[in-house]
Amino acid sequence: MAHSDSTETLRILKSFLPDWVLLKLFHTHGFLQRRSKLDPILLVWTLILGGCGPKRSLASLWRQYQSLGAPTLSRSAFYLRMNASLLDVFADLFKMAADMLPPTTLGPFEDILALDATLLRLWQNLAPRFPSTSTGCSHAKLHVLMSLKDYSPNRVKICSGTQHDTGSWKLLGPWLKDKLLFDLGYYSFWFFHRVHKQGGYFLSRLKSNCALEILEDLGTGPGRRMQVQGRKLSEVLKGLKRDHLEFVVKVPVQLRSGRWIEYHWRVIGERHEETGTWHLYLTNAPCELIEGHDARGLYALRWQVELLFKGLRQCGRLHQLPSNKEEIVKVLMYAALLFVLLSSWLRQQLLGACDPWRAPMLRSLIVLREQSGGLLAEVARGQGYPPPDLLQLIEKQMKDPNLLRQRAFDIPAIFEHRSAA
Repeated sequence: MAHSDSTETLRILKSFLPDWVLLKLFHTHGFLQRRSKLDPILLVWTLILGGCGPKRSLASLWRQYQSLGAPTLSRSAFYLRMNASLLDVFADLFKMAADMLPPTTLGPFEDILALDATLLRLWQNLAPRFPSTSTGCSHAKLHVLMSLKDYSPNRVKICSGTQHDTGSWKLLGPWLKDKLLFDLGYYSFWFFHRVHKQGGYFLSRLKSNCALEILEDLGTGPGRRMQVQGRKLSEVLKGLKRDHLEFVVKVPVQLRSGRWIEYHWRVIGERHEETGTWHLYLTNAPCELIEGHDARGLYALRWQVELLFKGLRQCGRLHQLPSNKEEIVKVLMYAALLFVLLSSWLRQQLLGACDPWRAPMLRSLIVLREQSGGLLAEVARGQGYPPPDLLQLIEKQMKDPNLLRQRAFDIPAIFEHRSAA
């Protein structure tokens, strides 16, 4: 039974990243140009699932690679393999893994996307390549377009910490067609115009002091209604007595040529029960796709992208980028993103059509992180490496390879020698 379970575990893992795909990418990007003691397949899995301890470092990843029983590889040789060609391999792996998840639909939309970015602190030596708005610091900004159908990153962009949020998404393609995009900090009529031109839909929060002109009142129900046509939205909200509103507003957008165009989009509003303040949403989706009473609950789903960043930091070690080399930093970023994609893949393979809310994203990431050591051992056995002698391995890793390095808190060698005597 144990052998059968082990075989099934390895089959599911290899279906996520097949060996032949990895070998093809290694050959394409010239990662292995000569025979070496390094097992590149095991290296990829170690970077994705490794770092089970409280802190991720290159040394801990090297030690974990050794603990899998692979041929002995010096620490310097391990570090040298973290180069630009490996970065190209990981970038292609992320694109492939993000596209291979089974397609599903979310109501009338092909997919629902949440967009956000997070700052990652880097070593100060990377400041020329990744400048920061804080003096003397270095930050990278990771922009993530998250798919809510499988709780995983769909597209990512890595830039410096000074890059504006909307600046990284200057090019929006036809992949947005029939998808709903949530805006979180990307409020821009020009941005909405580009989403609309690609056949996509957006749902964004709108401030109550917005001065857009109202063209039509779509609200229904008994009783007299305030005349709102031709008035500004901010003026109407002050005297509005109802708890729900649905207006068509005029949205002017200036193109790059300087010409102005005009859109007629919907504003959906709901008054908060306790505070009495308005929650307003702007969308280009027709009533058939987003009804007025569904806007607030639908927009609340964009909180999933915050949970994604929490999972990337807490479980994927995204905030631990221990290197002053750009290639290594980006490889570790992609490794964290692939960890999240692997969690989504395992959830779909194990639960199938089960209600996705029964397996929340953050819980799945925590479980995968806790079991990552066992999964790595299964991959190593699948590569033909028997488990090493743990005592010999511990003895070998205890020996400091940097004998000449001075440490402030080490006991002097002469004191240790006299104590042993």
